[in-house]
Amino acid sequence: MVGFTLFIKYFVMFILLLDFIFNLFFCLKNRLFIFLIFKFILFALSVLVFNNDLMLILLLLLNLGLSMLMGFAFQLEYRYFFTKYYKLNTFDAMKFLGVYEEVSISKFIDELVEAVFELSAKKIGALIVIERKVSLDYYISNGYSLISEVSLIVLESIFNMNSLLHDGAVIIRDYKIVAVKCFLPMDTSNSIDFSVGARHRAAIGITQNTDAIAIVVSATNGYVSYAVDGKMFYNIDNQKLTQYLQRDLVHNKIDFNKLHRLANKK
Repeated sequence: MVGFTLFIKYFVMFILLLDFIFNLFFCLKNRLFIFLIFKFILFALSVLVFNNDLMLILLLLLNLGLSMLMGFAFQLEYRYFFTKYYKLNTFDAMKFLGVYEEVSISKFIDELVEAVFELSAKKIGALIVIERKVSLDYYISNGYSLISEVSLIVLESIFNMNSLLHDGAVIIRDYKIVAVKCFLPMDTSNSIDFSVGARHRAAIGITQNTDAIAIVVSATNGYVSYAVDGKMFYNIDNQKLTQYLQRDLVHNKIDFNKLHRLANKK
């Protein structure tokens, strides 16, 4: 019985050690130094009171409570952390098999660019968001599910003013449309022109909060804009859009030094 109790205590300490190591990386990455200090104190106290069963259980519960609080308060940051380090994206997996994925992405980019500039010529307003490594499940869930290939016919049917689905954004995952009429976080800063519409603000907002990229077609003048990493490139041509998509999808250059929104709140 004594041996079993000792085994349980060592097992608890092992779990606490793993929890501390994980939170060490997570808190340093997201600059959550206060939480890291609390985690360190709880782990250190657990080591000191190892022979006191009651205190060890109490500290274990406190540690669990703090982890739950962090998980609730920093949902996006946890999701971002896990997808950054542990998610193998579709491109990497398919690329390992050969050149098929390169061709697939190239075809996707060509069709998307063609469709976007057809919408531009007709001055059909559109907001298209492409998921990369950070999951957009939350934003997909507030829209309407629709699995479809990317094509002019589909996008024009969605964004036509007579369509019930034209408001909000289309979200693309793995080079397919997966949701429509999705509402995104708006950029409310004063750093962009007040004349910029809701679609542009939403495009900047989603690229500030995730690593997604967004394409906007203005219904006013047909101009095409491209948003990535919270930055907007206005009035680009089809060659520039193709270059941006190849850079950010084929080469997958993602800035991981962001998403400190909650951690850096005043």
